[in-house]
Amino acid sequence: MAMNAEEFRAHIARLGMPQAGTADNGADAFLGVDPRTVRRWASGNNPIPDSVEMLLRIMTAKRLRPEQVRLRYCKGSTRAKG
Repeated sequence: MAMNAEEFRAHIARLGMPQAGTADNGADAFLGVDPRTVRRWASGNNPIPDSVEMLLRIMTAKRLRPEQVRLRYCKGSTRAKG
């Protein structure tokens, strides 16, 4: 089942990410997309891509914070590449 806007907002809140943030703390920076894209997903104006849905569901289920994912899987990067 596709993630809806309400679920998207709930997942990023559980992960401690604002929709858009300063530097690298927002969902926009973590996901490597423009802040407007995150706002469109959060408002339901655009569908959430399957890859974003899977990542957020796995991170929430495993209780992984964005910093943990960056450190372990982004090879020294402070920002996830999209």
